Amino acid sequence: MGSHQSWDVERPELLVFDADFVEQNVYAGGQVTADQRKNLLQFALGENAVVAQQEYDLADNNAKIAVSSLRETSDQLEVLHRGLTQTQFERIAEVVDADDQISVLNGKIAEAQNIGLIQAKALPQKLVTPTLNVDDVFNILSTSLENIDLAAEQQVKEHLNIHNKNRLEKWISDGHAYGDEGNCLYCNQPLEGVELIQSYRSYFNQDYNQLKSDVSRLKGLINASCSNEIIDRLKSRFETASAVIDGWQEHVEITPPTFDESSARDAFSSIGNLLNTLRESKEVNLLDSVGSGVDRNEVDRKWQEVLDIVVACNDSISNAIAVIADYKNNLAALSIDNLRNQIRDLEWAKIRYRQDVKDLFSQLALDKRQDVAAKAEKQTKKDALNQIM
Repeated sequence: MGSHQSWDVERPELLVFDADFVEQNVYAGGQVTADQRKNLLQFALGENAVVAQQEYDLADNNAKIAVSSLRETSDQLEVLHRGLTQTQFERIAEVVDADDQISVLNGKIAEAQNIGLIQAKALPQKLVTPTLNVDDVFNILSTSLENIDLAAEQQVKEHLNIHNKNRLEKWISDGHAYGDEGNCLYCNQPLEGVELIQSYRSYFNQDYNQLKSDVSRLKGLINASCSNEIIDRLKSRFETASAVIDGWQEHVEITPPTFDESSARDAFSSIGNLLNTLRESKEVNLLDSVGSGVDRNEVDRKWQEVLDIVVACNDSISNAIAVIADYKNNLAALSIDNLRNQIRDLEWAKIRYRQDVKDLFSQLALDKRQDVAAKAEKQTKKDALNQIM
């Protein structure tokens, strides 16, 4: 050392470091702080250390870029799923007919808000089962007279058979009903002593006239029993029920009822034709019993066809009533809040599967992969640098 406390000779084996530099970048005291360690990575000595530091810096920068890209994509998604976590939003299932379902749900909300009016709507009414009363008809047809004078009956029958004219008996009976005239009203010849006239008076007695009167009522009885008005009333009631059911179709799907009007009219017409055929036979053979058990069974069979058509129609109306009742019960149980929540979920699904959102999730997946790779690369470079330093 010289007299001025400075070196007077060179000592190349000694190196002098700045104390502040050492404090900031190397070691101080008995520990190494985080800042010192960080700065030490920046202060690298030797070619290998320099290369390692450069590679680490590049990896660190790439990691920052990956994190930034991931954050940016996440921020764009966050704007779209406020109220849901990103995971919840991503896991929403796709609903291909979301718009249709939303439309249905909005309709249900409208119905729930108007439940009073809907509950008060009329229900369809079933057809009134008709009746067929032909007992009086068959009673008259089967009536025969047994208290006719046999001799008089024989004479009158022989006279009728000789002339063999259709409805001749009715024609003679009608003429006889004019009373005890002395002369024939047709030819004005005297009737006194004419044996056939006496037979007429015995044959066409009070019981005969009563039977004749009953037979004359047959046409009216048959027309009343087989009136087209019966089918017309059934048709009218069916059309009313159908109109009521149509009014419910806006709320619930109902299979329309059916009424086989054509078959019902055909069956009714067959009954009328059969009864009129029996009536005509009775008019020709007034004293004979007309109409057998077979005829009555045929009428009953045709009438059952009509009843079966009515039952089938009523079954379809009953089914409609059951569907409406079930709908009304479900309507009463509807929760408007629940329906709105369902619509909200469907709206979420629509947003989730918009093309721009699907693209964002694809980008998010890519950003996550790149972030993981960048962090791994940074850690690898950091470990390599630590080995050198």
